[in-house]
Amino acid sequence: MAQQFMSKLNANERMAFWGAVIVFIVSLIGTSWFTLILSAAVVVVYYLKYSPTSKITWPIEVQLITLVISAVIGVLALFGLLALLGIGGLFGGLGFGFLGGVFLVVLIVAIANAIGAGMMVLGTWREYQAMPKATPPPPPPAA
Repeated sequence: MAQQFMSKLNANERMAFWGAVIVFIVSLIGTSWFTLILSAAVVVVYYLKYSPTSKITWPIEVQLITLVISAVIGVLALFGLLALLGIGGLFGGLGFGFLGGVFLVVLIVAIANAIGAGMMVLGTWREYQAMPKATPPPPPPAA
């Protein structure tokens, strides 16, 4: 079943899917419950898009849904990484100061979260750019 699902994803969706899996695992370790829910939402949207048993009429394009969710995760990951680097600089930088080796572990988790979020944003952005755009309505006739 997983093989069939993964074979239906194109390269951009696969990149976003694996980014969502990375963010999901890192969120389980301890970054944020909100990113956990949003990364699971991206996986569920892709599953429902390609599920043979569900015929969903989406209110907007799936590419736009996943792009918005991924952008929110990307912004949260960036804020988390910037805040952590700011705290690290305050306490001695790169974990050699006040927080010791714990800071290095948290920094690695934050970097992994940012990498997963970057994969999601890049994959969904490419997929959004590749989707066919609607043609604008013709101009009104000249009077």
